[in-house]
Amino acid sequence: MQVDSMESIDIPGTFEIVGTLGTFLSFGDLIWRLTQFASEIIYHRDKYDNIRQIAELTFSGCFWTVAVLVIQIFTRIYTENFADLCDLAWKCFLFVPLYCLVQWHNSNSLYSTTIGLRKSRGLDCGTSLANSFFYGYLNIILANKGDGNKGIVERIQDFESTEHIEIPVKKLFILLPKSLYSHPLFNDCSENIIKIHNLEFIIRDRAGTTNRHYSNTVYKLLPKKYFVVAEAATPLLTFYETIKHNGDLRCFAPEVFDKFYHKLQNLLNSCPACRNLVVLVPYN
Repeated sequence: MQVDSMESIDIPGTFEIVGTLGTFLSFGDLIWRLTQFASEIIYHRDKYDNIRQIAELTFSGCFWTVAVLVIQIFTRIYTENFADLCDLAWKCFLFVPLYCLVQWHNSNSLYSTTIGLRKSRGLDCGTSLANSFFYGYLNIILANKGDGNKGIVERIQDFESTEHIEIPVKKLFILLPKSLYSHPLFNDCSENIIKIHNLEFIIRDRAGTTNRHYSNTVYKLLPKKYFVVAEAATPLLTFYETIKHNGDLRCFAPEVFDKFYHKLQNLLNSCPACRNLVVLVPYN
């Protein structure tokens, strides 16, 4: 009885159904990727270094998509079954709108990025880095918390009195390099930048560490002898160093930078105590 049951199964027909379904899904996936590729170029071109980077993101992991389509097309051409090829082609085109509709529903936006960062609701890497930088550092060192540590404006004023200089903009300048890399000290990259001294330390017990020190550095800009308190965003440097150990992350750098910058700006703007104490300086 078991043998008879197995013999009753139409093996060729089953393979044909599976192959056709695989072709539909593969063709739909390819069209969807092409749609995403076009939308990234039209709406988000400024977030990438070049079009090749967009292509690598959009078409990464589509080996089996292409493989299934090539096998199906080549098989029908090899057997000269052109009528079946045409029949399959128009059925694929009929299937595409349904596939794209499902993908659009899952992504919440037709123009969402293929890597999903724009629809991750704050759980993406760039946003997380910005939250960590703000709540774990800036929120500690900028405003006076009434715990015996001075805010950045008071510490700048004390520095002016001690060093007999004037720092015209009493804010923290945070440099945001789109390359993600920053030198250990700014005077390492230009003769027109001179490191002076650190402002007074902020000392706090935090996360099991006693007397943790937080510091900020004053630089002199030549030739006008303009003094500023400046530093680069360390989370971007951390991500840069992570890329060195995991090259697959490199293609995500523009999106991570963009999310980090905008989230950090939003956090600063929404915090009355910190709003006017920082100048973000993005640069290439």
